[in-house]
Amino acid sequence: MTTADTIKQRDSVHGNFSDTARISQLLKSVIDHELVNRQNRNQPKLTHVQREMLDMITSKIARIIAGDHNEPDHYHDIGGYALLAENEAKLSKIDRPFQPTAPVTEPKEQKNG
Repeated sequence: MTTADTIKQRDSVHGNFSDTARISQLLKSVIDHELVNRQNRNQPKLTHVQREMLDMITSKIARIIAGDHNEPDHYHDIGGYALLAENEAKLSKIDRPFQPTAPVTEPKEQKNG
């Protein structure tokens, strides 16, 4: 099988790579924005595992939107990545329980005049 054959086969399941990449990057930009908001609320940073889980699940969501939405592997993979983060969270919960903070509100625009 050539690389071109592989790409053609994957496109039928995952969707066109350009479409998948665009969708994935748009979703990731929303997550990145909210992670900055999280930092501004002085909440703890997500771990590398939690960040990677979000990235991987975002990629899988993009494949569902751009490709075959009935491909069971997309959903199976999402569950697997979530389980890995869940396992880490359970271990972390023992050492450092979550402490909620007050939400950060957007600054109001000042009117000139």
